[in-house]
Amino acid sequence: MEDFIALIIQISVIVLLVFIGYYFGRKKEKNHLKSLAIRESKMKDIMVLNLKNPPEKAVLCGLVIGEVVIANDYFKTMMAGLRNLFGGELTSYVTLVDRARREAKLRLLEHATKVKGNLILNVRFETSTIAGRSNNKNNSGSGVEILAYGTAYHLKHD
Repeated sequence: MEDFIALIIQISVIVLLVFIGYYFGRKKEKNHLKSLAIRESKMKDIMVLNLKNPPEKAVLCGLVIGEVVIANDYFKTMMAGLRNLFGGELTSYVTLVDRARREAKLRLLEHATKVKGNLILNVRFETSTIAGRSNNKNNSGSGVEILAYGTAYHLKHD
């Protein structure tokens, strides 16, 4: 009977830790999404285009970059592992990549404002995944890195 009670306690602790991780992970993600929306509204006046050639009135400010690495929590990793069994879109990773891309773009815009740019051309995004296992087979963190870069210009308004 004591072994059964010990087993129930161990399972309860694991379940409790999973729910705590899920709760705080969701809370942090929601706070980050709110922060992104606020910061994006403040940066709406900076144009980001995939054009290669600037308008005649544009003054070159230089290369601007925005880079972010966002870690994946264990709950999302666990859910993605379950989803791999059945196939389909890994929606937990879609939100991770979306948040990372938006954050990298915001950092790109913030860098442009530091060099007095209000137009960014030839914008590119590079994505890489940070592996979750090392050579000694201990689990380590995993995440996604996104690098956004482009050429900043200051467009004079008449």
